Amino acid sequence: MAERFKNIYITAREFINNWEKEVYELTQLDYFIYLLINEIGAALENDYMAGRPAENAMRLDKQEIASLAFALGDSLYTFLDKNCFGACSLGCPNKLSKPFTQKEEAIRAGIAMREFDGNPMHCRSREECLFHDVMSYVIVDVLIDFYNYELVVEVDENDPEISKLALFIMDSILAFTHKNGPLLLKMPGDPAMDDFNEILSDDTSEWDEDILENVFDDDDMEEESWKFANLAVTSIIKTFQEDRPGIFTTALTQKLLLSFSEYLEDYLSTNHVDGFEFSELTGFFQIELPQAFILDDEFSWEQVVAVFTPFFEYIDAETGKQLKSEFKAFCDRELADLQRVFSATRLAQQKFSFLDFMLDPHNDAFKPVEGYYEIVDVEPGGFTFSDIHLNQLYRGIDLGEAATVGIKPGDIVHGHLAIQDDHGWLKYVEQVYVPASKFFLY
Repeated sequence: MAERFKNIYITAREFINNWEKEVYELTQLDYFIYLLINEIGAALENDYMAGRPAENAMRLDKQEIASLAFALGDSLYTFLDKNCFGACSLGCPNKLSKPFTQKEEAIRAGIAMREFDGNPMHCRSREECLFHDVMSYVIVDVLIDFYNYELVVEVDENDPEISKLALFIMDSILAFTHKNGPLLLKMPGDPAMDDFNEILSDDTSEWDEDILENVFDDDDMEEESWKFANLAVTSIIKTFQEDRPGIFTTALTQKLLLSFSEYLEDYLSTNHVDGFEFSELTGFFQIELPQAFILDDEFSWEQVVAVFTPFFEYIDAETGKQLKSEFKAFCDRELADLQRVFSATRLAQQKFSFLDFMLDPHNDAFKPVEGYYEIVDVEPGGFTFSDIHLNQLYRGIDLGEAATVGIKPGDIVHGHLAIQDDHGWLKYVEQVYVPASKFFLY
């Protein structure tokens, strides 16, 4: 191994244990990726990170470089296996410098029409095609996930540092592939057991610690709560799952916590515990969960309470927050309403046929109006709806089939109204929300 790399970022033993394959299952593609991981690691440490000051948020130490290099190799393996040596017959990685044959040219033109804005002059060479796809579907995504979730440094695809780093990594991959692809990837599915056994026979090290786990040490998390609070929530969910396996008895549990993590990122633009207060989470329970799980037969609000009570308790113990008590107060105040409107939505969707609504011949005459309507009053002639965005009142609304599902004044209905003169009908119900959700629906 010393002849191959001056510095090893992941040993063969570490690679195999993390790769979840037995040695006899490893292929030439696996071997190519293993060597590439160490190549990327060396390039990052020696050529890219060396000139950056220690206080630069994008700078990585050797352990972080090893984690990033492995993540890139893992994602690249999936891409090559499913595309370059799967769905696509061009085989670019093992003949990167060769021009397309006449038969391959027709395939290339078809790919360009589908993936390069319909311009057949794009993807003119194997290297150009590979460059575009690996940059678009592998490198940038891995970098954004790594910095956002592992290092808690907020970046996106438009960040100039990400673009510069992605280009550097892509150039390293292309240079390595030009040199090694023709030999190692000529038959990518062939066994590579002998190659790995040769390396393992020279490796006398013991593998006691997984360097590919989160960049924060577990002992540090216990000693310094601020580090826990700044860990990516996905990492906290993972440790919570390991510490409380009895809670994860159904697939719903994992889906609930994944939905929570996505809400933090998409709506609160954060992914760590110090980035939010409980008051900002009420929209998750009032809006996000009802939308995401309305068609999930396994979902129940009892399960929500059973998952988030210990989860918030787990966070509180590490950070000193009061999420558990605030969640309990929220449930005491709103859980009954959440259960009621969730049931109302399901019942309404059973009573209303979306297909019948779309095919109703009266739609042309009445032109159903979609909106978010607060039910502000009940009158002898029907319900009064107020469009919360347009501040417009609709009186005399007949709920029709929805009259028996438990909707009541104060609720907010996302639905379609058909209006004629001074009265109208509720034609279809998308979702019913609790009155307290109005703030988040604006």
